[in-house]
Parts: sequence; structure tokens; C-alpha cells
Amino acid sequence: MKTILFVPCNRLGTVRFALCAKHLPGGVRVIGISNKRFIRIGAEEAMQEAGIKYERIQSLSINEVRRLISKHKPGLIVTGNDADTIVNMFVVEGKAQGIPSLVIQDGAVAEVVHIAEKKVSDLSYLFRIYSAEFMLLRFLFKLKRKISGEKAGHQLDVNEMGIYATDISAWGDYSRRIFEKRGISNKAIHITGCPNFDLLPKVEQKAQGSKKVLLYATSDMPGARLWSWEETAQAAENLAAAVSQIGGVELIIRPHPSESLKPYEALPKKYPCVKLQLPGTSATNIYGAIQSADAVLTEVSTVAFESILLGKPVGIINFTGREASKNYPAAYVDSGAAIKIASKQSCKDQLEALLGSVALAKKLEEGRKYFIADQVYRLDGKSSKRVADLMVNLCKDR
Repeated sequence: MKTILFVPCNRLGTVRFALCAKHLPGGVRVIGISNKRFIRIGAEEAMQEAGIKYERIQSLSINEVRRLISKHKPGLIVTGNDADTIVNMFVVEGKAQGIPSLVIQDGAVAEVVHIAEKKVSDLSYLFRIYSAEFMLLRFLFKLKRKISGEKAGHQLDVNEMGIYATDISAWGDYSRRIFEKRGISNKAIHITGCPNFDLLPKVEQKAQGSKKVLLYATSDMPGARLWSWEETAQAAENLAAAVSQIGGVELIIRPHPSESLKPYEALPKKYPCVKLQLPGTSATNIYGAIQSADAVLTEVSTVAFESILLGKPVGIINFTGREASKNYPAAYVDSGAAIKIASKQSCKDQLEALLGSVALAKKLEEGRKYFIADQVYRLDGKSSKRVADLMVNLCKDR
């Protein structure tokens, strides 16, 4: 029997893997590794919902990784991000033991170029995501280095996703080019399409209502340290103020699942046109939320990608005056499939154009066709099956 060891980072990556796992043949066993003792971003809960059997990692040591690999004897290690601390330990140790590993592309591959400075206010976010034990271990590890004078070794970087695993399941040619620039062999890159996009044909069309709806799906910019809390709150404030001047438009703010509500929670009282929609508490999934909107706004989120595929006008928000990452969101705007909203003064006019300009709608549709041709392999509902077949082919008998 073949065994796949699935080591997730977060909830979204687990949901993506589960779509593929449904297509695995009966002779393939899946065992998940839960990081919940150290990191709380919904991976374990998503495995429970998907019926994936799992075991929690008990310590952040190479011996614990070796114990779990020895116990489950995987023929393949699968993840969404091999530059994640815990995942990287499994991928690197697996490679040392001759076990192949596969990264299922975890969102649009942005290259971060700006990291915001750490602030005391970041601690509340860190302790919400990371356990006290994890934070203590990190503190003691850094303290030991400082006392001993030991120099820090190589630090994992989000821009390195894909360079550690033996193989990558990529969305399309654009992603392939990014991975190749990172030095990854073309033979290791398998273009399969995105499993999540298999669900796109099942989404219903938007019902016409009296009010037009703008969906602002955020990207947890403070958590990724791309924007400060103040910049994040100001962006939402700018949008709310602009929408309140248009009239007959509702702004739905849908925070990222990992994000604090702090920058947004006061806005509905100040601006009656604003509503908060919390992921996981709404009857609609993200595709349903997109389809219910007349236009979609975000910063760097893959929601922009999905909204373009669903034929929605898209606005990329950035009032900071600086670039946070390369590749994305630039690809959305450069293709002509989205517009950039960067000025508080012109924000209202641009939002009105997104909601009603025939000329802009035509231009965005032309850009959408170009974007899809370059970014997406096939929208045929079979990407998850292609990833499952790839996993079976890569998985060794042990």
C-alpha cells in the first residue's frame, strides 16, 4: 500500500488537498500531520471536516519528525508551502531519506518586497496564531543564540516556496516561469491547474437586487507584515468613505480567515453602507460571496484571481504609495483584467466606474481573456484529479 503524508500549513491548503484526495484510489492511504499544538490556523479542523486521519506533532525537533516518518513510512510528503517552518523539516528530512515531496501551489505566487517593521501591537496577533509554547521555544532558541554568540543560519523566506520540495503542482505557465526563476528544474514543475477552480462551474449567477454590492476581501496585510495596522485600517476607511458618497451601494468587508477584525469592526457604525461578513459564519463560501457582488476589491489576495475567472470587475487596493510584492497583484493590473485604486481622491470615481462603466467593463473583459490564457491551465473541472494522479505517480511503495 502507498502512503501519503500530508503536512498542512493552514485551513485553505487543507481544503485544497482534500479536493484532490477524493480522487485517490483505494490502494493509497493518507495520514495528516497536525500543527495545532503550535499554530492555530485551522488546519486540524479542516482535516477533521474532510475525514483525514491525522496525528499531532508533539515537538519542534528533528527527532520528532523522524519518529513520525518512521512510524507512517510515507512514499510521498505533500504540502502547500515547503518554506513553512514545520513543513520544511518534513520535506528536508524526507529528501535525506529519499522520500519525494510535492508542493500543491498555495495561492498566487507573489514575491514579497516590503516587510513592515515589528511593533508591540503585533504581539496580540502572534499569540492568537501561535501557542505560548511555540513562542517560548522561539524566544529561548533566539536567546541561546545571543548568549552563545552563534550566528543565525539560513532563514526560511516566503519567496522561497517550492525550492525545497522535489516536485511542484503549478496552476499555469505564469506560475511555471516564476518557479523557474527560483532555480527549480522544469522537470519538477507539473502544470495541473488549481484544484479550487474545479468548483467554479458550480457557482450560481448573482441575483439582481436594488442595491449594488462591492465585496472587499482582505488579505491579512498586517499578519503578513506587508502593511501596518494603521495602513490597513486607513484603506478600509477610504473605501467606506468613498462608497458612502456614491449612494445605493453596499460595501461588504470580508476579512481573511486568519485576520483580526480590529481594523474593520468600528466601520459599520460609522458608515451604514458597510457590513462585515465573517468567513466560516456565513452561508456563502468565497465563490458565493464573489458571485453575489457586482465588483470585487482586494490587495494581494487570490480572491482577485478567482473573481477575474468569474467575470467580475476587480479593483486592487493600495493607498500606501509603495509596492508590497511583485508578480501579484501586478499581474492582475498589467493584464488589463483589473484596475489599481491607489488614490483617496480618485477612489470614489474609480469605484463608480467598476460598478457601471460600459467602456471599462469591455476593457476588463479583454484583459480577462489574456489573463486566463496565461495564468490558468484548464478550467475543465479536472485539476484536482490531475493532482491526485500526480501524487499516485510520485508516491513510492514502502
